[in-house]
Amino acid sequence: MISKKKNKKTILTLTPLKKGVEIRLSEKEKYVIDEGTYLNHYFYPGKELSDEEVLLLKRAGKDKKASDYLSSLLLRGRYTYHQLFEKLEKKFPSLSEKEIKSLLSPYVADGLIDDKSYAVDFASSRAEQAYGSKAILAELKKRGVNEEIRSSPEVKEAISSAPEALSLYVDSLYKRKSSIPNKKKKEMISASLLRRGFS
Repeated sequence: MISKKKNKKTILTLTPLKKGVEIRLSEKEKYVIDEGTYLNHYFYPGKELSDEEVLLLKRAGKDKKASDYLSSLLLRGRYTYHQLFEKLEKKFPSLSEKEIKSLLSPYVADGLIDDKSYAVDFASSRAEQAYGSKAILAELKKRGVNEEIRSSPEVKEAISSAPEALSLYVDSLYKRKSSIPNKKKKEMISASLLRRGFS
């Protein structure tokens, strides 16, 4: 019995984009790859692709989408390594742990992802908003900052960097609750400070 020849996929068009190259195989199937991947392979309109080349396009297209997503996150704000890992994992469930780490690695090397710097700035900002050490450290832990960084002298110093913020916050509470009896007022203020991470 003669086996039927498997239909090979063919490149219909190549379209240069601002960031990368779009390779279209059919009306519904297209991939956007980065320029480096494009230049490292011999792709041209009319080329019949091997199964390995189709898999490469799928992988390169997925990697580029994940890379672009990561870049957009870092342009919009600051995140810990753990937060970015979780966002990539959720957005691109087919990426392996190794692949996600590979995407994050260059940003770590360049200092764009720096948990220690993030933790110090976060602690300083929260201290200025009159949050106590318990709340600040708990939030850093929730965001994936490790124990070594959380207990570092730099973070401890940042937490205690704005003592005047606590006084201003307590004063504002007293003014807002001026009509409440003193005993009840003190209980409410104590409860508020406990919620904000003060002992």
